[in-house]
Amino acid sequence: LPRGVPITGIGISPNRALFVGTMGAGMWWRRDVGAAAGSGLNAPSELSSGLGTQRLVVTTCSDPKGWKHVRSIELKLAEGFGAEDGRPFALWARFDQETGKVGVYDPDAHRFVEGVPGERRVLHGGHADLDLARTSVKGQGPTAPTVKATWAVTPVGGARGELQQFLRVTDDDGFGTTWDRLGTWKISGAASRSVAYVVAVIGIVGLLAVAVIVRRRARLRAGRS
Repeated sequence: LPRGVPITGIGISPNRALFVGTMGAGMWWRRDVGAAAGSGLNAPSELSSGLGTQRLVVTTCSDPKGWKHVRSIELKLAEGFGAEDGRPFALWARFDQETGKVGVYDPDAHRFVEGVPGERRVLHGGHADLDLARTSVKGQGPTAPTVKATWAVTPVGGARGELQQFLRVTDDDGFGTTWDRLGTWKISGAASRSVAYVVAVIGIVGLLAVAVIVRRRARLRAGRS
């Protein structure tokens, strides 16, 4: 907080982040004061790939009471800044500490489809798949505060353009972060498919044109003879 800025309010938000309000100079937040499960980081934070190409996203987060106090870790890929519930998304994946399972939200069934990290199974969610065989969740020690979740994600179907990476972490007491934007994922496959489609159509039209010309020449020769 800059020196000399008048403070008009101070408190703890519902997700246990300290906030300081100032007179016309904005608001400052610190999530590590009185915090429960803290927000994390995604690596890499800036991704780019083609449609159908799998990438590993590693989420690192912590809890002052130990990583086993983290109730859930949720990763969401969505357009713009619409990560809140009810907004469209390409993928919504969740690790549940209590069950030890990882789930992907199925927008058609309106529920999470779950599996065990490491099993040979692919979960389908919206416009991205999660490969459980390459997905894992590991704490840094029995009582350590830090945990790492590795997500093996493949954008498919309607995933396109620049998606935003969002993260939400909740602890056993029910406190947690909001949907924090941690990075982007640029997907070029949709454009590539469109180009391929146009090229294919042009090729077919070209072949038809050649066939018509050949037939006309054949008719002319037959008429002359």
